[in-house]
Amino acid sequence: MHDSTPEKIHFHEVGALDSIVDIVGTSICIEYLGIHQVYSSPVKLGSGGLIKTRHGAMPVPTPATVEILKGYPTLLTDIPYELTTPTGAAIIKALSAGTLAAEKITMHAIGYGAGAREIQEVPNLLRIIIGELDPTYEQDTIVSIETNIDDMNPEIYPYVLEQLISSGAHDAFLIPILMKKGRPGMLLSTLVERSRLEDVLAVLYRETTTLGVRIQPVERKKLARREKTIQSSFGPVKVKSVVHDGKEQLIPEFEECRRIAGEKKMPLKDVYKLLERELGGN
Repeated sequence: MHDSTPEKIHFHEVGALDSIVDIVGTSICIEYLGIHQVYSSPVKLGSGGLIKTRHGAMPVPTPATVEILKGYPTLLTDIPYELTTPTGAAIIKALSAGTLAAEKITMHAIGYGAGAREIQEVPNLLRIIIGELDPTYEQDTIVSIETNIDDMNPEIYPYVLEQLISSGAHDAFLIPILMKKGRPGMLLSTLVERSRLEDVLAVLYRETTTLGVRIQPVERKKLARREKTIQSSFGPVKVKSVVHDGKEQLIPEFEECRRIAGEKKMPLKDVYKLLERELGGN
């Protein structure tokens, strides 16, 4: 927000004792309670008011709060008070895996924290619920970035996709589209964690001809999966373990199959067939 480097910034409110207690206290609680994942409702923001800070009067929501919450679901209200502080926004943005909607939750404990200010429109409360989600799926919220391109050398696209993955994107892909004036083009889509959003944007603006992108949060539901090493006729091999309805399925990893094919001088498809046959018996 100061358009400067962290080394030159002197923190005021965010470096105060109460902010340090908030951050350290939250970390201690999460560790003590054994919390594995954090979710939130869309973050409520006040608007239309002013607050006094060490930098002078600031509009609500404050510049730091909205900057921190970019890419995260928020709800802008007409309540003229600071409903979310920069410290609170930073804690949510750093810890939360996204928001929940119509999820099955077994609740174990509920806690409330009350603010001192009386607000007529809403209860001035923070509610924490500890529980277990339906284990059928893992879930999180990531960011989808899309842009339409019709004026770039197609030979560049594979390099762009590689750079996007290297910058932290979960996935990057192309869809042929027909654009205005009948021009053939490409829809370039990228899926990325909010924390790596700026890295991906830097690649898109540096390596492509796009002048703008569309950004929106996307909720994912995933089957539980992990990497596993098994013994095979090729020796130790890394595979993907996927669990659905309580049943484990082992799937060959492409990079491992390619490695084996190169070492054994075998066709890649034959390596896949042999491993799939062996994995089917596990």
